Amino acid sequence: MAIRFSPSRKVTKLAVVTSTVFSASASVLEQSGVQVSHTGGTPEFVLATVTIPADAIGPNGRVEIWPTFSNNNSGNSKTYRVRIGASGAGTGGTQIWTASNTTNTVHNAIMGFANRNSASSQILTVSPASATGLSGGTLTTAAIDTTADTEIVFTGQLANSGDTVSLEAYRVIIFYAA
Repeated sequence: MAIRFSPSRKVTKLAVVTSTVFSASASVLEQSGVQVSHTGGTPEFVLATVTIPADAIGPNGRVEIWPTFSNNNSGNSKTYRVRIGASGAGTGGTQIWTASNTTNTVHNAIMGFANRNSASSQILTVSPASATGLSGGTLTTAAIDTTADTEIVFTGQLANSGDTVSLEAYRVIIFYAA
């Protein structure tokens, strides 16, 4: 069972920051500990979708995404992805993060995006595969209209249809900022 965000009811209030520039508060949009697994097909498969309501982020807001994935131990590749996009984009959304495992069976990650003084201009942020900190990668930008419903999509893909990929848990947090 997933916990869903309701604009009229904040599920968890984590922090409040106030300055002359903006006012921000954090709310858990959705979280789940219910395992969703896929075995049997090799195309990219949607494991879960979280809808961010229109205007829930604000032009300077941020979204943090914390998934935990798992897979069986074999020499075949199992790929996880997290995407953002317009409502209904599914596997066609902008990829925020990807990782591939073979014999490592659990993968935790932290990623997110922030609107850059516009509800339709984002900077995508992601942790390295093993920890937060330095990265040799480049920053990625996106142009997704967050004044409309926006989806975060968790997917899995198998190289061998006999393998299994699972989304074990996830949490999506919104930091609203005008």
